[in-house]
Amino acid sequence: MAQRKSLTAKRYEGRDVVLVELSTGYRLIIERPTLGEIEALNRKAEELFPAPPRPTERVVLATGEDQEVPLGDEHQKVVAWRDQLNEIDNQRGMYFLQYALEQTTTVEGYEDEEGQDKLIRQFEARMDRILKFGTLPPDVSNLSMYARVIRLFLIADAADLTAVMQAVTSATTANVDEETIRAKIRFFHG
Repeated sequence: MAQRKSLTAKRYEGRDVVLVELSTGYRLIIERPTLGEIEALNRKAEELFPAPPRPTERVVLATGEDQEVPLGDEHQKVVAWRDQLNEIDNQRGMYFLQYALEQTTTVEGYEDEEGQDKLIRQFEARMDRILKFGTLPPDVSNLSMYARVIRLFLIADAADLTAVMQAVTSATTANVDEETIRAKIRFFHG
């Protein structure tokens, strides 16, 4: 397996990006999201995939008053609830990934329309096999063909996916040095 380099945040053709080297040898160019973009996407993901409330039980206090009390951490309903929360987190993560693949990600060397078409053609036979013998998961079937190629063939393993997810959710302050932060603080405080 090819050795993965760490994520590289930099200016690339005038854009603030994170470069992600994949185990397949391709390099993704992902526009770095701002904190505001992350916040907006988080809110939408929470709307699309709401978290259920923690399970409770009704108890009668010594005063005779009813009260809802959270169940203990070991209760089977709480364990199932945590599993639900993990699944919801996964769905929210896939929402971020869909957004990034469709809106902010390109493959180095295949950025323009001609390059995207070339990349799609390179994987056309493999895509045909998958469509003939398999069923695409919903998070992939909704993608453009270019984004599908990235998701299905270029992001080859869990380490690739983790690196891409980290890049997708890393705000633009990720590589800001201390002097830049001091200068911004001086600017805001006058």
